Amino acid sequence: MTITRVSSEKAHMSGRNQQREIDKTFDHLHAFLEKQPEWQKKCDDLLNRYLDAVARQLGKSRDSVMAALFNGPYCDMAWKFLYEEMVAVAWDNQPSCIEEYLGKRGWRESVAGRRFLREMHSTELAIWEVIDTDPGKSVHLRQPGSDNPPIEVSERSASKTLERWTSLVARVISLGDNRIFSGGILSYTPNDGHQLHQLVLDNPAVMEKHGEFSNTAFSLWAMRIILGADSTIPELFNNDRERVVINQYRFPLNSSIDELLPRLQQHPEFHLEANGDDQRQWCWLRLDDDKEISGTVLGILRIGEKYIHLETNSVERGERGVALLKSLFGNDIGQAIGVLENTDSLFATAMDPLIEEPDSELQEQPELLAVIKAHLDRHYLKTLDEAVPLLDNLTPRECAANPDMRPQVIAWLKTLEINNGKSEQSYDFRWIWDELGLSAC
Repeated sequence: MTITRVSSEKAHMSGRNQQREIDKTFDHLHAFLEKQPEWQKKCDDLLNRYLDAVARQLGKSRDSVMAALFNGPYCDMAWKFLYEEMVAVAWDNQPSCIEEYLGKRGWRESVAGRRFLREMHSTELAIWEVIDTDPGKSVHLRQPGSDNPPIEVSERSASKTLERWTSLVARVISLGDNRIFSGGILSYTPNDGHQLHQLVLDNPAVMEKHGEFSNTAFSLWAMRIILGADSTIPELFNNDRERVVINQYRFPLNSSIDELLPRLQQHPEFHLEANGDDQRQWCWLRLDDDKEISGTVLGILRIGEKYIHLETNSVERGERGVALLKSLFGNDIGQAIGVLENTDSLFATAMDPLIEEPDSELQEQPELLAVIKAHLDRHYLKTLDEAVPLLDNLTPRECAANPDMRPQVIAWLKTLEINNGKSEQSYDFRWIWDELGLSAC
């Protein structure tokens, strides 16, 4: 895939100085806005208009919508987006706040600051699709339906959490040889991004009206956030259909570690982690009917100086693990002390795209990862020839071969990828695109 590269080493080196100048300019603009009663009223009116549109759709009050958006983790995203609309929008063919500020106070700003405000004012909001990321450095974007090569946008923070095929609504502005986001970014699932793009295609005259696109984009984003916050957290189940409850057990050691290790080494269900040179951390793995490793991790066993720790993700697995360890070690370990962990907060964190997940323990288990990858390869290869309900009960291969169904199988693939997450060991779906002949799409 060809990437249009617009950043350079020199631009990267000067990026921090440029950002400091831009931040100063924004501070000055905000101070100017706070001293202008007329502009404060206009901004309040715009804020209320956007919030009222969401409130009408959800049947809620404006205050409840404001509380849901500004009293949680999405406050920064919502505020940055709305603030940019406040200062960049032109009111009844009158100068925008940015234009008025530059006319009265622009002389005091640096070249970078003035250029940034002018670019932000003249650049339209647009829908973008994340094609790839270079975490900590940049994201590669393309507008939906475009055949143009992706563009590279310098972005240190969001590039660490954005996932391939995420849709964004943002201003991408050019500063010299560098492209950056103006600051306000709204992110969407692939399905929501497709829905928003379709609204624009189906209603071009409406979307061209003053502020209509930004209002629609904000409403769709805000409704998803609020509905997600209001929804009941579903129960989570592992692949044994057991409710996910993190169990941690601690067994006092009554014998030396050296006496226990040979028994672990000889048991087929326990496998030393690849980096476990000191033999302190083991994986408890399920065996299939042929007594081969199936790839399912049933638990993690850690051996300390005085205790053995067992962690599982269900009560049932925990009970089986306790029974297995007692039968294996007998009186060489004491009575287990168990702790259950509430999974509601774990689920909320996992579903929040603003929160970066910690590194998984699987990162340091390359041998186990290889087994799991092989299992997933077989699973997805088989899936390509099976009927999928989301594809009108056609197979992915049938859809890929049919031009009319191709958009649906592409959307299905994107959903698979983005639901897979962004951890270091995330599954690479690119071979499926090749297998279906969709790599150029």
